[in-house]
Amino acid sequence: MASRDDIDARIIVTAVAVILCTVAASVLMTWLFMHRWSSRGLSIERHIAIPVTSNPQLEPHPLVDLHSYQAEQRAKLSSYRWINRPAGIVQIPIEQAMVRMAGQPAKTTGEVPINGLQRTAKKPQ
Repeated sequence: MASRDDIDARIIVTAVAVILCTVAASVLMTWLFMHRWSSRGLSIERHIAIPVTSNPQLEPHPLVDLHSYQAEQRAKLSSYRWINRPAGIVQIPIEQAMVRMAGQPAKTTGEVPINGLQRTAKKPQ
């Protein structure tokens, strides 16, 4: 069992003194290095490549741009156009597409997706 007399104060004081001297020497060397560096006219900024960027391009009239974008999208939803002419795929106005789809019976393949898996539906007997 260790007693109070087993602790050598000289070792602790010496260790603390060594640590303090090391920290002081590090601070002094850093200060000298920075002082010499700046006295020669050298700067850290010269050695660091700072990329030149332009300012972000802001919209001068965001509401006008928003309204014109929404008008373009509405025009796309309410117009006819070819999507793939060789395949015979066309775009029709959304309102007309909804009316046509509502009037058609649903196409069934006999398979019902259950939890992401395709399983054959059982026919009622």
